[in-house]
Amino acid sequence: MLELTAEAPLDAAAIEDLLDRSFGPRRQRKLSYRYRIGREPEPGLSLTARDGGMLLGSIRYWRLLLGDRPALLLGP
Repeated sequence: MLELTAEAPLDAAAIEDLLDRSFGPRRQRKLSYRYRIGREPEPGLSLTARDGGMLLGSIRYWRLLLGDRPALLLGP
């Protein structure tokens, strides 16, 4: 059964591994990763999906500014 839970600090390494396997280790060269430098995923908005304890997916948001306007960056 699929279980959605808030991302926990201990999930970070497993999420990075999943993203490397899904998008390749060169994924961090994409422009969107530059916006994430020095920022942590937004607590409460970043979720994990598991089935029987196995991590199947994640969704994360990062706070940033577009000019002087606050915004959220959505990413895997």
